[in-house]
Amino acid sequence: MTVSKHSLLPPNALEGKALGISVSESADLKQLGLFEDHFRLALGDIARTILFAGGNLYYGGHLRADGYTQFLIDELQRYGNRNRPFKICLAYSEHQKMSSDDIVQQKERLGLFGEIIFLDEDGNPSQFSENNDPTSYEPTQDVLEKSLTDLRIFLAQSTDARIVLGGKRTGFLGRYPGILEEVIVSVNAGKPLFLAGGFGGATLDAISVLSPEHAAWFERYADEGVDHKKLVSGLDALNDAAAKTDGWNANGLAPAQNALLAATYRPSEIAALVGHGLGKIGG
Repeated sequence: MTVSKHSLLPPNALEGKALGISVSESADLKQLGLFEDHFRLALGDIARTILFAGGNLYYGGHLRADGYTQFLIDELQRYGNRNRPFKICLAYSEHQKMSSDDIVQQKERLGLFGEIIFLDEDGNPSQFSENNDPTSYEPTQDVLEKSLTDLRIFLAQSTDARIVLGGKRTGFLGRYPGILEEVIVSVNAGKPLFLAGGFGGATLDAISVLSPEHAAWFERYADEGVDHKKLVSGLDALNDAAAKTDGWNANGLAPAQNALLAATYRPSEIAALVGHGLGKIGG
């Protein structure tokens, strides 16, 4: 069973629903014969599907020009409504590196399309401090890891489900690869997951733990570096979390649809499956 790429959700079908987006670059794109453009097309299709149907998008990242946040803002300005459906959530360690001028500029760019949520040292929404000095802020590794974990917990608490794509295996800042920790947090919270594995990365590694039969199509490589050890540790933590709860798989999709989502790289297919499933959650 599939969802037609031509099927459209009725207006306001996702009103009151919030989808968290977890996305980062995947080192597997070249091996899969894909390019970064394919990745961004999928992200854009997902955003449009949710926004057209009246849903909200939550994304935790940074506001630098080279990131996915700016891409999503561009998509929002082209297709989004004006009731601030896009929520950009910034970890404490991220917004402490920003100046007041940076924040004002980003808020002006967002306008009525979105809002920025600043998290404090305990992971709670707070006001941005105009007195902070970004030039002197140097968080320790412990503070950095806690800040990122707090962000991911906040996102899980604030959304109905999460879509996961790609994901670094190396060069990440937290205790586990970011995408993987976001999956772990969602599983611990019993929140439904949409695992789009067609772009490989840590998303496909998570699928290999949660639904190994859906990840058998791709042969991953082995590595013995420090980051790989953290990846393996994260996969062990995910396996332990999944053994305690199964709410993560109540995403409104049939088994055949989840199998398709775990393998397809077609933007329209991914977006249609996510919209279809999210519309059924809690219904």
